[in-house]
Amino acid sequence: MISHIYIPSHGRPYRQPTVEALQAAGVQNFSVVVNDLDEAASYASSGLVPHDHILVSNTKGIGPARKWIHDQVPMGSWYLQLDDNLERLTAVTDEYYDLAKLDVPVWDKPVWKTKAQGELNPEQRRTLMNHFATIYDAPVNATQFLELLDDTIAECERRGVHLAGLATTNNPLFRHRKFNSGFVIGKCMLIHKEPLCHWNTNCVMKEDYQFTAEHLLHYGATLRNHYLRGVSQWYQPGGCGPYEQRTELYRAASQFLMETYPGLFRYSSKTHSPEGTEVRIISANAIAKWRASHHRTIADSVVPQVAAAEDRSTQEHEVIVAEEHVSMTSK
Repeated sequence: MISHIYIPSHGRPYRQPTVEALQAAGVQNFSVVVNDLDEAASYASSGLVPHDHILVSNTKGIGPARKWIHDQVPMGSWYLQLDDNLERLTAVTDEYYDLAKLDVPVWDKPVWKTKAQGELNPEQRRTLMNHFATIYDAPVNATQFLELLDDTIAECERRGVHLAGLATTNNPLFRHRKFNSGFVIGKCMLIHKEPLCHWNTNCVMKEDYQFTAEHLLHYGATLRNHYLRGVSQWYQPGGCGPYEQRTELYRAASQFLMETYPGLFRYSSKTHSPEGTEVRIISANAIAKWRASHHRTIADSVVPQVAAAEDRSTQEHEVIVAEEHVSMTSK
């Protein structure tokens, strides 16, 4: 049911664990999307990515790259965007995967009622986490992972939502329900292309928050499968760079989100994060009220912004194509 897998990548020609995992499992319907022709050549010469699996977006930044990918997909298709540095894929074990809630007793209590603070001592907490790691994070290969996404697509279609993702934490205390709505992290985005939701290229970073906001605005919900998880290291060389290089871009993106979707986001304080660089989405229970009071105002303001950004992107692409044509005909 997934038409294609797209892997936006930058500055990592010699490190492609996601591609390696797909190829090891015999998955071939994937493309690695790079910025320009020079980068395409470096990726092809590395030997890790077959040259016929490389696409050039002629964009700069992860937000514009994701929009370019989205533009290539036929309307009505389900497709997947994956980070390029997924080191392993995990799932809840077969014994429990089909359960809507994972009601596994822990000291005579369901897991979600067992508080890590107060009721359990450190040794009990370690035992709990180690025990549930064997249940929640069983390794799966790429083929198994893609097969497990079928029921996520089916649940999306049942609920009438068009964006899905994976668990955002490894903590089992927050993963006892299989499905819920919330922020869909860019690590793995399962997308059904429909006409209302757009990637806004003005949001160069935190683009996954922006696209989540679009789906909350137009459909009131997303879907997260807490029984599936992709594991990678944060802020590796290449990609969007180490955290220190992202700070001002994060600040600008956070301000953009706050202004473009007023009331949906709150500034968030995280350890070692400068003020104004992180945001969070309001609680799921507050989404319906926010959407009812803001939908028309925000939709009317966002659509012209997206249209203007698309016009600029088209003009820039036409310039690039023209320059490449001149270069080729002059040789």
